[in-house]
Amino acid sequence: MNDLVRPLESVAIDEVHEIVGTRRTTVAYNNLWGMDYAATVNTFRAKLHSRGLLELRKILRMSDAPDHCVLHFDDQSVINARLAVVATGLSAGLRKSLALKTHEPDALLSTTFGFDVESGSSDGFPFDAFNIRPEKFIYGLQYATFFPIGNRTRVNLFTCWQPNSNNARDCRSNPLLIMDRLFPRLRDTIGHVQLVSQVQAYTTNYYRQKCDHLKSAVVVGDAYQSVSPATGVGISKCLTDASVLLRAIVMPPGQPFNSVDLNSFYDDPLKREVDDGALRRWAWANESSTSQTMRTSLKKIKRKLQKMGIGSMMIGKKKTIT
Repeated sequence: MNDLVRPLESVAIDEVHEIVGTRRTTVAYNNLWGMDYAATVNTFRAKLHSRGLLELRKILRMSDAPDHCVLHFDDQSVINARLAVVATGLSAGLRKSLALKTHEPDALLSTTFGFDVESGSSDGFPFDAFNIRPEKFIYGLQYATFFPIGNRTRVNLFTCWQPNSNNARDCRSNPLLIMDRLFPRLRDTIGHVQLVSQVQAYTTNYYRQKCDHLKSAVVVGDAYQSVSPATGVGISKCLTDASVLLRAIVMPPGQPFNSVDLNSFYDDPLKREVDDGALRRWAWANESSTSQTMRTSLKKIKRKLQKMGIGSMMIGKKKTIT
């Protein structure tokens, strides 16, 4: 799949450096690429279009029935489909026409800032890809990642700040100034940095759609449940949805399509595990960056021990004593 959709300017990343103050660790990776999201999507679309598998049109509304789904387009054309898969771009109009409602949402949000930078040194940055994490607690700050895309370096700053907060406003207007404030040792580690693009900022709120009433339309991916960009599980969740959906709609020869129970897709144990896991990761990412309670501190220690392989041994010992 990567070979099919990977843009020409993508860069292979063999290792990522994790930097906290003056401490640095290195993690090796296989098949990790620095890619521009829009360029990747557009490349994928072009490949599908060239093979006659994709037609781009704007849907105004949809109506769901037990044996078919009717799609109305902005060019006045209408399509009757046995199955319509809604994967992304779920507008308010489509939500209304499909009578979708969300589960009671958790109070979770993620505000991400993205911009391109260049090194002020002729030698460039000392590392190709690296993550910067805060040395001390700063409310709502999660981490920043630097990675190459072609001959430029992209920075994504992950937070759970409210979009109208002072930090969010400062970051939209002068991201390098606030980066110096958030990570005071950053310049000592990577040298002088120059901003070479506009700042993109977007806020994602948590939601999960209620879809058990749909008969011929199925909602997957980001259209079904939002994901925090800070957790890095969005692609895995989408691939799981695709795999589970294909398994749910496979039918024996001669069986009518309207006999397919689409609720088996939403109730699939693997899908539920991945969806719930993505929600738990989001909740923990926000809790760990907004709370300094004893409970949160103990959870941080426990997670750190588990990463070191100590937590499982301690749990096993406790079970033996009990």
